[in-house]
Amino acid sequence: MKSEVARLFWDAAREAASRLDMEPRELVTELGLLRVLANNVAGLGLARDQYREKLERLQHQLMQEQALHVSRTLDAAGIRHLFVRGMALIQQHYEPGEREMEDIDILTEACNPRAATAVLADAGFEPYPESEQSGPPALRATTTFFRARPRSDVDELDLDVHWGMESVGRLLPHRETAPASLFERRWMLDGLPVPHPADHLALTLHHLVHHDLLHVRGLFDAFLLWGEIGRGIDDTFLELVARFRVESVARRFLAFAARCMDTPAARGDTAGARIAPGIENLADWLVLAGGASEREYEAITMARFRRRLHLVDGRRVWLELFRDVIFPPEEFLNWRRPSVQGTLKARMWHLLRLPAKLK
Repeated sequence: MKSEVARLFWDAAREAASRLDMEPRELVTELGLLRVLANNVAGLGLARDQYREKLERLQHQLMQEQALHVSRTLDAAGIRHLFVRGMALIQQHYEPGEREMEDIDILTEACNPRAATAVLADAGFEPYPESEQSGPPALRATTTFFRARPRSDVDELDLDVHWGMESVGRLLPHRETAPASLFERRWMLDGLPVPHPADHLALTLHHLVHHDLLHVRGLFDAFLLWGEIGRGIDDTFLELVARFRVESVARRFLAFAARCMDTPAARGDTAGARIAPGIENLADWLVLAGGASEREYEAITMARFRRRLHLVDGRRVWLELFRDVIFPPEEFLNWRRPSVQGTLKARMWHLLRLPAKLK
């Protein structure tokens, strides 16, 4: 399955690169897919050698040890958790070195972030300063940790601990509780708790919407998970994507993946529907991601606003998005611009700069 998905992405990347006036290899490198495509598509011209393979296996082993250390620490404190995205997928779907990872993602059940932070500190992990986090503590769903005394370069891999789900109906950080069913259906792979494959696909689609469809490694992950569960879309999957407010996207993705891989439609498919305006095929998707500016990943822009309106379920989603654009929470304003004294001044500062942000 992986080789078929890799060929699909490489063919799409060649078409997308020509439209972006780039070399295909440059595009897949930028999108974080070079290694997995090179290992699974013949003729990309990236030779492997035994020394690199040994190094990648060693790095994989060290990452596994670090993840087990963190997992045992959280278990000892009674904090239910799951390894999601990269760390969970390299246990089953990727060879060592194929899946680029910038951090280890851990999703926790509802818990006290302050108490959990103390537990991780005792295990040698410290949170980055507030200015380097993804939002104020009262709102954000994630805290990023680093190893205070790393033993190796692999130990320097950050931990992204997700205290819940990031709301896709908001452009600014906003935490929602992760469903208990995710932890009740968990699987154990090499000693690590990971989501059930169908649940992981739901989480991955939620993550894609959270990143406005620009996280192409996550898209490749979604294809692999889709291939693993095949036609086994169950009620729990449909309940999860509905709760995550991405049911429409999930149904369109199931049809999109089946169409791309030339397989029959499965339960839950919305045949013929576009993932988003302008995305008719995989090459369109890669053009969107490859041509996106850095601002589109995290800044408030009209492109993100319009895309979320199309992607997120709910009649009032426009109101939630509009509120983030015009009236961001006081906690966010104080965190974003601590030098501005007073909430009123901070709001004036935000509104004066808003026209430039929305271009």
